[in-house]
Amino acid sequence: MMRALLVTTLLVVATLATELCSVPSVGVGVCIETSLCSSLGGNSYSGHCPGAASIQCCANIICGTGLCMQTSECDGTIETGLCPGPSTFACCKGQPCDSGKGKCMPRTSCGNGTVVTGMCPGPSGYICCENGSPTPSGKGAKIVAAARSMVGKYPYSWGGGNNNGATKGTKQTSSPYCDDRNIVGFDCSGLAKYSVYQGTGHSLVHHAQTQYNDCTNKVAIGDRQPGDLVFFGNSATTIHHVAIFVGSGKMVEAPGHDSQCHGILVREITLRTSGLINKACRLWCSASPITRNRRHAGGEV
Repeated sequence: MMRALLVTTLLVVATLATELCSVPSVGVGVCIETSLCSSLGGNSYSGHCPGAASIQCCANIICGTGLCMQTSECDGTIETGLCPGPSTFACCKGQPCDSGKGKCMPRTSCGNGTVVTGMCPGPSGYICCENGSPTPSGKGAKIVAAARSMVGKYPYSWGGGNNNGATKGTKQTSSPYCDDRNIVGFDCSGLAKYSVYQGTGHSLVHHAQTQYNDCTNKVAIGDRQPGDLVFFGNSATTIHHVAIFVGSGKMVEAPGHDSQCHGILVREITLRTSGLINKACRLWCSASPITRNRRHAGGEV
């Protein structure tokens, strides 16, 4: 409810207050009411905007793991709808810093990374984070927690897993024809389905390729964050595997069978780069982009 109210407020402000402003040694902001600026966590600077005294230049607005700035100055990922003002003033996430060694983010989001100051625009708490992953929070953290709760507990089972947990699988329709009809566990997309549902309430299709196709909030793989789904294949149209990125360069997956058709246990391992698709799917910060709940016939389920 509060988030919906904030988004509505920002949309109104974007319509009414379209004038950008600039504060020396601070940067570009937007002319808005000081009360709104304070509610957004920004800093108000007088003498830079026309109109009433309560209309001041609002800068240093943190938006999630990003910073509100002119889109022309953003070398990271631009996300709209999170900042007041015109469309040219938006949330910039994953801004490269220190010659590409790190990314700009709030200090509290740097996790196990190395904090380097003086490399990023914005307030003092907005720093360059090197060799780290953002600390998972909110629904992203819940997806990570759900995935990790299954590590070492259940084996891979073709067709196994639903919104509520591990289930019996089915018999593979292609070589090596492993029969998992009596094996309680997860396959890769079943684990993704379970984790996302537990974290967000979104119900995914039980099929890796279709999970990717149906995702309306894809992000560059370099901008991945904990809770995102990562995919593997020869191309974006030949996906055969999905896993959950959990931060610090790790992922949780239901890996597959061994040579004897025994299911390998759900595990947390280093994110593989071989076959990694260049887009991840982010389902934890958007309105239900996938709501179907059907099982896809054929291929990796």
